[in-house]
Amino acid sequence: MSAKALSYSKPLVRVIGFDDGSFKPRSRGKTCLVGVVYRVDGRVEGVLSTSIQVDGLDSPRKIVKLLRGSKFYPQVAAVLLQGVNFAGFNVADLPQLSRKLNRPVLAVFRRRPDLDRIRLALTRLHDRGRRFRLIQKAGPIRKA
Repeated sequence: MSAKALSYSKPLVRVIGFDDGSFKPRSRGKTCLVGVVYRVDGRVEGVLSTSIQVDGLDSPRKIVKLLRGSKFYPQVAAVLLQGVNFAGFNVADLPQLSRKLNRPVLAVFRRRPDLDRIRLALTRLHDRGRRFRLIQKAGPIRKA
């Protein structure tokens, strides 16, 4: 079903989309993680934000805490992520996020990720195998 068709049939359905802010590659700093709650008819209902560690592993925990602690949680039907990693390789475990939020979690990509380049880039991190497995756990990539 297209978003347009869905907006006519269920105009009050709400979703939240998360993306990260800018950061310096290979830094050990933090950047923002922003979630925008919107209705499928295009109305923005609210904005949530927190900070996450560049190349850390805190994005899933922060997403759960941010959304479950908000007034929007009962209204949100699905969670959309801009990719599976934020702030470099702060990788989100999609199946775990879905279980903890009790909501479908979908990763959306602007372009198909190059898994060979990702694997190469991960070599600088001590737990590269774990992070790559998390990326693979997200499931198959489908073209819309």
